[in-house]
Amino acid sequence: MEHWIDGAAKKFDPDGIDRKIQGGASVSLQFPGLDHYNNDTTLRQLDQLCAKHGERLRLRFYWHDSDKPFDFKVLLKIPHLTSLCVDCMESTENTHALKELKNLRNLELGIELKEPEILKFLNSRDLTSLMLGGKNKSLDLKYLGHFEGLRKLSLGGHQKNIEAVGELAKLESLSLVPTGKAPVSFVNHLKRLRHLEFVGGSKENIDEIEVNAIEHLEIHFVRGFNDVGDASRFHHLKQLHISDNIRLAGIRFGKELPFLEVITIKNCKTLGFIEGFEKLPSLKHVWIWRTNLDFNNINHKLPASLKNFSFFTSSKKENDRINSELRMKGYNAYSAKEALSIFHL
Repeated sequence: MEHWIDGAAKKFDPDGIDRKIQGGASVSLQFPGLDHYNNDTTLRQLDQLCAKHGERLRLRFYWHDSDKPFDFKVLLKIPHLTSLCVDCMESTENTHALKELKNLRNLELGIELKEPEILKFLNSRDLTSLMLGGKNKSLDLKYLGHFEGLRKLSLGGHQKNIEAVGELAKLESLSLVPTGKAPVSFVNHLKRLRHLEFVGGSKENIDEIEVNAIEHLEIHFVRGFNDVGDASRFHHLKQLHISDNIRLAGIRFGKELPFLEVITIKNCKTLGFIEGFEKLPSLKHVWIWRTNLDFNNINHKLPASLKNFSFFTSSKKENDRINSELRMKGYNAYSAKEALSIFHL
């Protein structure tokens, strides 16, 4: 379990944080402004907590409400910092100070990155998780190959030399904002990749991805996206989540997918067919919300393994009728609210 604690909401309580982590929780401690953390006592206490708990304590600095930019040099007073998030800020300075944080393992930068070669001076040897926000077209990804231990990567809209991602032999999770011009064929080199996510951007298809070991595939808000191709080439797939792709006409499973358990489809208004339900022998959960699918055309094609099935149109009356019918057939039919919580949609 992860606990979020606002360092500005009440008096900073290092003993309380220590107790939560000792009790088995992970803690994200967030500070919205300079006045709430920039004193030697608080910084010393934060460093002691980081030294004791490592990756189970994540520090987040956001919404910097000072007239001055957020100065990364303040982090040098927390040398044992392991997990860091800096986001939702208009102005920062001295980003190069990050190279001095020798214990950093997890880094999230949801800010506009001004230094094109920031990856050149980050602690590439030990970093295992990296998120780069912003849309700086000049930020150079060619140095990613130096991050030999990286297991999780989220790249936002950065594209320059993106093929370097293919050098990350240990990468297990990847999130991208695709563009039609930039290839994604480098994914074929990532033999340990299990979780692949496309969010935003624009791309018509992902045909470049061939045989792979991906278990969890997500495609959300990709402008112009119209074709998954034969989804059975994702032979190891366990979960498929697709949402807000208004040009996607359908989904096809041409061969058996023995491990696929979860399918969620949300707000794909032109999606009119799903072929191959009968080739999914392990399917347990299906959640469909606002598509062009005819419920009667798929209702009789569902595998015997299916336990949870919910189907929503734009009509509440029709939704009630369909989900009542599903319950009568023995399925668990989730409400929209329940599904959003269960599948984190």
